[in-house]
Amino acid sequence: MFLLIACTLPKTPEEVVLRACRGMPGLDVDAAGQALLKDVIDTEEWALWRSSEDYGEVIDRIRLEGYGTVRANLSCRLVSIDDQGADVVRKEPDLDLLLETWDTGRVANQPRVERAYRLTLQDDGRVHLDLATHRQARDEAMVLASEQRWEEAIAALEAITTPDPMLPLWVEEVGRQRTALEEEERARIFLEDLDEELDQEPPDPNDAP
Repeated sequence: MFLLIACTLPKTPEEVVLRACRGMPGLDVDAAGQALLKDVIDTEEWALWRSSEDYGEVIDRIRLEGYGTVRANLSCRLVSIDDQGADVVRKEPDLDLLLETWDTGRVANQPRVERAYRLTLQDDGRVHLDLATHRQARDEAMVLASEQRWEEAIAALEAITTPDPMLPLWVEEVGRQRTALEEEERARIFLEDLDEELDQEPPDPNDAP
């Protein structure tokens, strides 16, 4: 099925938009998604994916099988289209229940959530995602996380509007970092308190009443 879709070039704006929607054109895209999107996405934006040294932290975490499984379990509906772009609704697995412990085998059984997107059409008929801007926003959000400005980082990620179903996993990644640092801080305080107790001079039994 994938080979059939990938080898059939879209001929109309409607087909271009639906191909782009189904390809999950997110901040990072795996090789299979890149092949699916090659003929419908702004060539410079497609080159951004191709030039990446890896597929990103989230895809590394859920692995290529998980990413492909999410794609296989979504569908897209065209709402409207004009010369500037198209409004689409994508029905995809709700990944919220898989955030803490990822399980690819459970993706297909997750409830579906519908998300609306506006895709911009260029004069050459390809879809423009403003990918560089969204990637910069993601990178800036992760800088905020590295500065332990957790709420600001999460808000910045949630403000990204690119049609990437993996964004909840980026938000959860920030939460994981916060939890890890909080646990590390609690452990540090515990060890400091323990050292203070051990350093205290034991009472002299001769001082007992």
